[in-house]
Amino acid sequence: PGGAPMKQTQSGSSAEDWRAAREAKRDNLSPPQRAGVEAGLAWLEDGHWLQRIRGGWHGFLPTLGGFPSGSGQAFGVVGNKSGVGARYPNEFTPNRVDLRGSAAFSLLGYYLGLFEVGVVRIGGTPLNANFHVGYQHNANESFYGFGQDSL
Repeated sequence: PGGAPMKQTQSGSSAEDWRAAREAKRDNLSPPQRAGVEAGLAWLEDGHWLQRIRGGWHGFLPTLGGFPSGSGQAFGVVGNKSGVGARYPNEFTPNRVDLRGSAAFSLLGYYLGLFEVGVVRIGGTPLNANFHVGYQHNANESFYGFGQDSL
């Protein structure tokens, strides 16, 4: 009821024609493909890109920020290596050596470099030791001395 009447073909039955068309379509099914902007938006929307970035690559992670205000946008990288020399390190591995380093720069000339070595569970006890060294250059930070009377 309603709509245009179905046109009959050579076989004499439009139902047979529809069935044959469905079977032909069923044999050639494929998922729809996204292209261009739609594919890019779908990639952003799925959320996995953020997990890939946060997961890092071989212990290296990207960073943003970390400088005082007025330094401009800052970019950097942090590298971590836990259990250097241990085959299967975990939180209970005695004398585990952990390394951490980072480097960053800002668009207004600020930069820094940090390096840290940690020894965890020294001698199998809950005693840990960390040693770190670093350098930070703040290009436009002014120091006016200590106290109210400084020049």
